[in-house]
Formats: sequence, C-alpha cells, structure tokens
Amino acid sequence: MKSCISSGFADAIAEDDKVVYKGIVIVEDDNKAEFALAVETAVNEGSPTAGSNWDNIGLLVLGGGQVASAMVLKVSHPGSLLGAFDLTKAMFAPFANDQLLFGIDQQPFLQGSLPVYLLTYCKLLYCRHCLINNSSSLALPTHGCSAFTAVYTQQFIVNDLIETGPRFVEKEPSDDEKQCEASFFAICSS
Repeated sequence: MKSCISSGFADAIAEDDKVVYKGIVIVEDDNKAEFALAVETAVNEGSPTAGSNWDNIGLLVLGGGQVASAMVLKVSHPGSLLGAFDLTKAMFAPFANDQLLFGIDQQPFLQGSLPVYLLTYCKLLYCRHCLINNSSSLALPTHGCSAFTAVYTQQFIVNDLIETGPRFVEKEPSDDEKQCEASFFAICSS
C-alpha cells in the first residue's frame, strides 16, 4: 500500500518540473527528536541547500500528532513550507502564527459514520414500508429515501446525496465550527 501511495504522489508531483519529490519519511508521532533527524537527513541528502533555512522546501505531515514535531523542525528551518492532514487542535496556533499553510480535514464523522447511519435509517424505513404493504422488493425506489422518511417521521431529508469529503483548511475554524465538530454536528445552526 505504501508503494502505491508513494508512487501516485511522486507521479503527481513529477508533472511539475520545478518540484523535486524526496520521498516518504516514516516517523513515530511522539518522538520530536527522531522526527527532526529523519526529516533533516531526507531533505539534506544530496541537496545543495543542506543546513540552510530550507527556502521553498515543502513538508506534508500525515496526522495531527506530527504537527508539534514539524513545528520544532520549522524553528530550525524557518523557510520551510508546512501542510498537514487530519485537522486537530494542535494546528490552531500554527495557523494563527502563519506557520502552517493548510490542513486537510478528512471529516471522519461526516465521511465514515454519518453516511452509514443515514443509509441504514433509510433502508430500515423502506423495509418497514415493504412489510406494511406486503411488498417483496427491498430495492429503494428511484425517488430515494425522502418520501419514506417523511411518511414515518414527518421529517424530510433535503438531499438524498450524502455530500462529504475532505476540505481544505487555511485558518483556525470558528467557535461554531469547533462546536459542531465536537458534538458530531448535532447542534449546527446552518
């Protein structure tokens, strides 16, 4: 799996002849010293800018747990550019200080759990409809789940499509966004 990810990422970066892909560096989340040494070794290997402030060297860390380690490394190399996956509270201060360019919020609740809940609920309502109407077909009709939800709950699903996916974050989320995420979107006003 790692080779597929590495190859695809390397191929995408190779499309720009001004960018050099140096590879993946695997380091444990909780070891800042090991992180710094491993990343410095990988970046400086065969590089004419070894030991410099790393102007225009980009680092993409995978996981909020590595942001603190990357911030320590950025102190030694202030010209480096930093982005991260998995939006966490550890990223908020670096956003505010312009040390972190972006985060990719993979929205695990919206992508993972919520669609399963909604689809299961929809199927349950439709199966209930089939039992009440002595229907043997358990396939959802082409008009989706909304009609069945409205019949049984008096609530409507406005959009049968479950639109989720990663989002690009360039600043600390608002207090409302933080509250929504923390409560699994149970109290969002919008």
